[in-house]
Amino acid sequence: MAEGVRVDFLSHYRRVFPLARGMKEFPANSLIHLHWPEAYMGVPGQRLYPFRQARFPYDLMLASRERPLVVTAHNIYPHNCPRTQLLKQNLKAMYERADGVIVHSQAASDQLSQEFDISLNKMRVIRHGEVSELIENLPTRENAAESLGRSTEEPVCLMFGAVSPYKGIEGVLEFWKVHQPECRLVIVGKPDSIEYGDALRKLTGEHDRITFRLEFVTDLELRQWLSMADCCLYNYQQILTSGSVHPPRALGIPILLPERFTTLDLGEPCERVLRFSNHDTLGQELHRALAMGVDYDSAHQWRQDHDWSSIAEKTKELYEQIATVDGYQGGQ
Repeated sequence: MAEGVRVDFLSHYRRVFPLARGMKEFPANSLIHLHWPEAYMGVPGQRLYPFRQARFPYDLMLASRERPLVVTAHNIYPHNCPRTQLLKQNLKAMYERADGVIVHSQAASDQLSQEFDISLNKMRVIRHGEVSELIENLPTRENAAESLGRSTEEPVCLMFGAVSPYKGIEGVLEFWKVHQPECRLVIVGKPDSIEYGDALRKLTGEHDRITFRLEFVTDLELRQWLSMADCCLYNYQQILTSGSVHPPRALGIPILLPERFTTLDLGEPCERVLRFSNHDTLGQELHRALAMGVDYDSAHQWRQDHDWSSIAEKTKELYEQIATVDGYQGGQ
């Protein structure tokens, strides 16, 4: 890449010790950057889940025994996983072993440090980049509406991304059923399971202002839905950081989300980031968001502040600092 760092992805899952065995494919001076540790801890409910939980710290120790380790903390705890003492111990062991921990806001750093007693010297606040590829070649609202078979006259409130219980979608559906806002709620994304998608549809019934697109959505289709959106809504049950808020934020689309999430870096105060505390305030903020409309130019400074080239440079600086401390010279 442009910063002079070669990046390889550990894409093959090997049995027994997947991290340690997978790292054997790479040079001895490689640095490990771990984003989603739950991928190596198993899936809750599966037969081998307890075994994979128990083996994780040993697998990580073997993989990073002679290599520096950087961890990006996307969540305090993995989504939709039982919050057991063993899970907490695994995560704490990971952070203790890590040479550096990347978080995307100072508030996230404070929460993570408090939960796992992580040394603040390990923490580095590096912003999450804006998802520029979704902004390029964005269709007009009229062209998007024609492709999707929708009307340009009806206001659209969009929820997109993985359709999962931690997103708090059920609460939003209840709000739409009870308060009947004059706006179409569109939920776009692949559900965790067919059963979960069916449960959401059953909860909705025959509501005429709720639309589901419960399947994998291509980048082109997501661009079309973003072009249609008058606002985007998030109702996470728990979250530390979220990449899905970045496309609407970068496009100047009003964003609605709960007051309780203080760890998201959205450049607040910002008139296009609207917070709600309950159903009544959600209704008020939804009305404000629809009246406000989309303003691409309003997000110019935010896009500059979250440019990926700057973030890559800061990440490289962290790699180099850790490499120097560990005697790891010239690894790429």
